[in-house]
Amino acid sequence: MEDLEKIIRNVSERRRKRNLVGATLISLSLIMMELAVLIFLGIILVNPIVAVILVLIAPISMAIGLYMILTQPPIILERESS
Repeated sequence: MEDLEKIIRNVSERRRKRNLVGATLISLSLIMMELAVLIFLGIILVNPIVAVILVLIAPISMAIGLYMILTQPPIILERESS
């Protein structure tokens, strides 16, 4: 029984970390898009190529973050042979 509790604790810890990384990637994606808009509007004076790069990287970050949050790996428990 203690082994099962340990396995469940490990799985829930991994899922929590995975959700945290996914949420961070989504947040970074939104920040990158906002920075790109500010660069295109001329509020932040940086080369527009930086904004184009941000616009290209942001959807990739968003997709990876959503994937990490929405698809959780299955829990595999091995049966003890007696």
